Amino acid sequence: MFKKAKGDLDGALADCEKTIKLDPGEPGGYLNRGLVMYAKGDLDGALADFNKAIELNPKNAWAYYTRGCLHYDTREFTTALGDFRKGCELDPSLDTPISVSGSSERASVKQNPPPANCGLIWTIVNWQTG
Repeated sequence: MFKKAKGDLDGALADCEKTIKLDPGEPGGYLNRGLVMYAKGDLDGALADFNKAIELNPKNAWAYYTRGCLHYDTREFTTALGDFRKGCELDPSLDTPISVSGSSERASVKQNPPPANCGLIWTIVNWQTG
């Protein structure tokens, strides 16, 4: 992931491909490749990799968090909220300020408040009626 930090997304992607080829059962390879794809704008590829990372390790809070970020960026707020909540349940140290938009999300937040031990900061803004 050093190459990603240096802006070499193609090199980082190639490294992730090698990692996955060496150990296809390791969820970290998929999570890292998903992050690179996300940075490159390949949201479908990123989502597939985040899903694979979760399939391989359903207790990986970071995988839920990153998938939640993708859903948030694609305005799938209810789905993002579920992923943020799951990540927080798995790792209460995650501190994720989020905004939720839309009436269906408002109902979801009111009906499903975050766990009491979760460090999330819930900011509900930009209510829309349709």
